[in-house]
Amino acid sequence: MTSFKSAIPLHRTCQEAAHLMLAREDRPLNWRDKTALRIHLWMCANCPRFERQLHVMRHALSDWRNEIAK
Repeated sequence: MTSFKSAIPLHRTCQEAAHLMLAREDRPLNWRDKTALRIHLWMCANCPRFERQLHVMRHALSDWRNEIAK
């Protein structure tokens, strides 16, 4: 019997999507992961919220670093 994940190769769970969002902070994602993440973010109600939170944290940290460097 084929598992759901192997039947739909671009399907990602919320946990996998969160991992990809964190990974893309450090490195570019390959096309398959990038596409799977886009699909997941389009279909999921909660993960886009997490993505916005990451964005806010990244900018807050950047502002903080710039403030310290002055």
